[in-house]
Amino acid sequence: MSAHRGLTLVLAVALLTVGLATGAAPAAAAPTAPALLTPAPNASVTLPFGISWSAASDPSGVYAYNWQVSSTTTFSKVLQQGSTMGALQDTVSGLAAGAYYWRVQGVRNNFVQGSWSAPRAVRVTGAGAGAPATPRSTSPEGARTSIPGSRSG
Repeated sequence: MSAHRGLTLVLAVALLTVGLATGAAPAAAAPTAPALLTPAPNASVTLPFGISWSAASDPSGVYAYNWQVSSTTTFSKVLQQGSTMGALQDTVSGLAAGAYYWRVQGVRNNFVQGSWSAPRAVRVTGAGAGAPATPRSTSPEGARTSIPGSRSG
């Protein structure tokens, strides 16, 4: 056995012994990042719209999935987020028309969070048929409106 291999073996045994003596368990890998399925990259959608992804892989099992929507690819400002209890899809609503990004992560049975998927772009064009419209304030025709404390003419 070479001196280099002998030193490596001694260090490996020493690290294992120290870990066992202190009760430290070896770090387990987190769930893999799910692959995003729908909507397609850069798709134009109306609200509400569904998102779906493939299952993350983890030997101990995946308990849940977290998802986020942001207006930036860095997710420095998360506009919406949600979780599913193992379901591979969810519904997004309540966004204004515009460009967004979404991503998903798996969560292991012991609540260890996996890596986030790569972000995917989506463009919201408005509300779909049957979706509630954006509320608007209107006055009856011919009615006068005034703001308390202001002068009206």
